[in-house]
Amino acid sequence: MKIPKFPQPAPGPDGPGAALRGPLGQQTGVWSSAKDMGSRLACFPYRYLKRAVDVSLSLFALFFVLSWLMPLLCLLVLADTGVPVFFVQKRIGRWGRPFHCIKLRTMGRAKAGEERLPTRLGYWLRCHKLDELPQFINVLKGDMSIVGPRPHMISDHRAFSRELGRDYCLRHAVLPGITGLAQVRGYEGQVSSRHKLRGRLRLDLFYIRQWSMGLEFCIMYRTIRLFMQGMAKGPGHPL
Repeated sequence: MKIPKFPQPAPGPDGPGAALRGPLGQQTGVWSSAKDMGSRLACFPYRYLKRAVDVSLSLFALFFVLSWLMPLLCLLVLADTGVPVFFVQKRIGRWGRPFHCIKLRTMGRAKAGEERLPTRLGYWLRCHKLDELPQFINVLKGDMSIVGPRPHMISDHRAFSRELGRDYCLRHAVLPGITGLAQVRGYEGQVSSRHKLRGRLRLDLFYIRQWSMGLEFCIMYRTIRLFMQGMAKGPGHPL
């Protein structure tokens, strides 16, 4: 399955005063919607079709996969680092509203003055994206979608909106996703450079503007294929 090529979006204004900041209260501004971007997601049938697919696939995953896999992973995390087994963090969702994103805990405990690092198990979970599985609960709650721009922490949202301006805020016109176009094209993990940040944004905006069910299922297919390839290769070099 082939993901189509994407155009370069028009660059947005940069600088501290350029970002739209809506509900977080840093600055007033009008949040752009999917309708403003000409996306099919603004239309009634497509928006609810996407939601129906999200709920159906999430229920399938919870009943047939996570019903046995999640207890096993929770027991491994419990034996590795103790309680709590889940890590709940505020992330930025649609229209810039914060929500509680659920993940399996991967960080070890650190003594005073020491840096917290992922455990060996946590590193393995992160490498194979298994720590993201509890986010299917976020999908059922309506905070997330299976496919969409990845949600960022509040601190990252503030930094990225200052860096990229208005264009960055456009990605919040839709629900954030467990996976997305940027992730299947190699833009995953921590943002380490301005180039990677702009690359992610370019793909996020392309997904929103050019959304179709074909693109949706193509991203899901790519995600499953990359997951299987990663499981076959192993986690790489441990920390």
